Amino acid sequence: VLDGPNFAIGWTIDDTCYFPCTKTLGLLPSITQRLVADIIIMEHNNNDDDDDNDNNNKKKYLGTTITKVEWGVYPLRNVLEADQVFVMSTTRGAIPVTKIGDKKEFVAYNNNNKQTKAELCSFVAWIQKRLDEIEA
Repeated sequence: VLDGPNFAIGWTIDDTCYFPCTKTLGLLPSITQRLVADIIIMEHNNNDDDDDNDNNNKKKYLGTTITKVEWGVYPLRNVLEADQVFVMSTTRGAIPVTKIGDKKEFVAYNNNNKQTKAELCSFVAWIQKRLDEIEA
């Protein structure tokens, strides 16, 4: 799995967020991908200092608590097994991937183009909120 021409890719499985390794694969490092990784690591490290209410809010956004970040070389099957897939760019932030070809659909939409499985995009919404806070 490689990044796209104007975006980086990431995905979650259980408690881990995965990214293609830029050094090993010869990819340009993504500033937004680094920020997302830093946000996850920072939130996990601050987890012990949070009170129960903050932890409940965090779990509400994450669905499952993402506590680890890993970079590596991954085949497509790893992405197809993901709980959530998202792309990132400096200009657009974090965007959920809803479908990969005819292989997997991550989020279903109804006729009004409204999300019917919001929990699948909760991690991406949480990340985007954190990115927006950094920009402000």
